[in-house]
Amino acid sequence: MLVDRRFLLAGLAASGLVAGNRAFANDAGAYVGIWSGRLAGDVVVRLDIESHSRASLAALVLGGHEIPAMAMTVTAAGLHMDFGAASGLYDGKLDGDTIEGTWSPHGQAPMPLDFVRGDPLQAAHPPA
Repeated sequence: MLVDRRFLLAGLAASGLVAGNRAFANDAGAYVGIWSGRLAGDVVVRLDIESHSRASLAALVLGGHEIPAMAMTVTAAGLHMDFGAASGLYDGKLDGDTIEGTWSPHGQAPMPLDFVRGDPLQAAHPPA
């Protein structure tokens, strides 16, 4: 009987972990894609989230040079990315096809930065 209980407890624990990882993967997957936003009203920013741990940011006014996220976490509370090369942090939360968040330049006050799903380059120059 003791062996049966161990198998039962192990099975329940494994099921909980699998379900937890699946839920996390679904949450992270919802962020994957190309996003566009505006910082300070006129700086068009492109965010490319490739996976739950890989993203890059590009300000189109600066030639669109991509800056990789040095660290990225996705939790139930939202998204957190560290763009060390740009000296800033981004924190946001998914709301449908929008990520509502803030850009926090190191040593400066945070600024609102919301993203909508879609590529700003395609919006500026739609295919003919």
